Amino acid sequence: LAVSYAKLGRRADEIAAYGEYLRRETDTSNRARGLSNRAESEVAMEQYTEALRDYRFALELSPEDPVIHWGYAVALDRTGDPAASGSEAKIAIRLDPLDEQLHKPSVFFVPGYDRY
Repeated sequence: LAVSYAKLGRRADEIAAYGEYLRRETDTSNRARGLSNRAESEVAMEQYTEALRDYRFALELSPEDPVIHWGYAVALDRTGDPAASGSEAKIAIRLDPLDEQLHKPSVFFVPGYDRY
């Protein structure tokens, strides 16, 4: 449901759906992805405090996930922290040097240019 809302641009509904998902999900990897996805939507809504918090929680659960690091880099860039953003981007690139994770069919960013 949250992914459908994301693709429709219904950010508030997406955030609410991820909140419900996270109340029920117990698997660490799935929780990390849900937190990261919710954070991406929070960035789009300029809810930066919440987004940075969700990205940090996601990274605590999945510290080797390059997609989460990349999303965190985008959020840090949006908040005006280019040094921290660059550091996170470097971590993502180190973890995924061939850029395979960001280009999986299941991975999308809205807006799409955030991938680049």
